[in-house]
Amino acid sequence: MAKFPALNLYTDAFIADTIHLNAAQTGAYIMLLMAAWRSDDCRLPDDDKVLARYARMNLRQWLPNKPLIMSFWRKDSENKWYQSRLIDERTFATDVRNKNVMAGRISALKRHNSTLTDVGTSVQLKSNPLSPSPTNTLKPPVTDSSVAGVLKNEIGKKVSHDIQTMLSFDGLTKAKRNAPGWDIYALMKIYNAGILDRGGLPGDPDRAFAAWCAAYTKGKKP
Repeated sequence: MAKFPALNLYTDAFIADTIHLNAAQTGAYIMLLMAAWRSDDCRLPDDDKVLARYARMNLRQWLPNKPLIMSFWRKDSENKWYQSRLIDERTFATDVRNKNVMAGRISALKRHNSTLTDVGTSVQLKSNPLSPSPTNTLKPPVTDSSVAGVLKNEIGKKVSHDIQTMLSFDGLTKAKRNAPGWDIYALMKIYNAGILDRGGLPGDPDRAFAAWCAAYTKGKKP
């Protein structure tokens, strides 16, 4: 299974961008997007035989359609094809995935530390409850609570300065709808720069950022 089995597709933008493609070209473009999304680097090789196979075309069908279909794509320094919006979505999906992984680790550490603390307290009480002395008192067990605290603090610091780490996919979708044509990640940077001035992140980051996007872009051109 791919690391990211779901691709967030914004239908309004997709239809607007591909209105000039016929059915076969549209289908080929979608298949190339999905093939790139499943790859580790979110890119496609510069190989017409491979691209034709990904696009569900034979080589005779692919070659005359290639210029129009690949007009959505660019080549990087390694001569691989990439699609800018797809890269943005992968970056966002990666950030969300990493945030969820970190939250899971903190939760596991908390459960682990709770178990160690309970065991340590029980052993200490049974050892010498009436006359503990500096020589025989059991020391509290070494736990990972400090590690959990550090992780939590680091996440808190990052979150307090970065709205992207708190947005859900639905939140990102609403924000893009409120700022059509704008680079949503550029808007995030502007929003992040003013987070501390607004007293930090709000209780509902999705709703707050979407509302801010609508207000900030109102009457302005991208």
